Amino acid sequence: MYLETARFDYIEPSQRLLCKSADRRLYEIASHILHMLSGIPSTDHPGAIDAAHVTLLLGAIMSLKPERVLELGVGSGYATWAIIGALQHNGRGKLVCVDNWFDTEGKEPPFAADIRGAGAEIIVDSEEHFVRNCPTDSFDLLLSDADHFHSGSWLGEHLRIVRDGGFLFFHDTNNPQFPSVQSVVAQISRLPHYHFTKSSRPDERCQRGWLWVVNRK
Repeated sequence: MYLETARFDYIEPSQRLLCKSADRRLYEIASHILHMLSGIPSTDHPGAIDAAHVTLLLGAIMSLKPERVLELGVGSGYATWAIIGALQHNGRGKLVCVDNWFDTEGKEPPFAADIRGAGAEIIVDSEEHFVRNCPTDSFDLLLSDADHFHSGSWLGEHLRIVRDGGFLFFHDTNNPQFPSVQSVVAQISRLPHYHFTKSSRPDERCQRGWLWVVNRK
């Protein structure tokens, strides 16, 4: 109640009804996000993107309204389901997932069928082969979380296949175990970006790095 009172103290009475209406819409969106996150597999997987960063990804997709989203590396499926949920909220957009199932020794994980059932396209391929053979400006948003040992070597291909003004996200960009991914930060220094590297809770691993880039051509 304190927050509600504080929020309206400085607003003219004639404007409060409009603000309360906006609040209801905000609560609806927040409830939708929580509902989506509740159905996503646990983040206990050691390689999964942190909940804080997945929430940012959700907001970016819900705001950008992309038609074509590319996820390089499905992993545990945590980010995959978040993307699907955000696209469903938008009522538009297509997700393409690329994975060679390296983490599961070449075997497709059981949840892949559910991802297809939700409307996503899964392409079994390596990150390098896919991006080098993908047409220019194919996607509005790209998430790179696949080949941590080499993906920095073909950053130019990532940028080529995302349209001007599109978003790119890279995971583990502050993780010393993956110098190739770390190198992406310096390589995109000319582009608008923000590098998230801080954790504030004991159950977070945000310090591994989450890089948000806005493409410019």
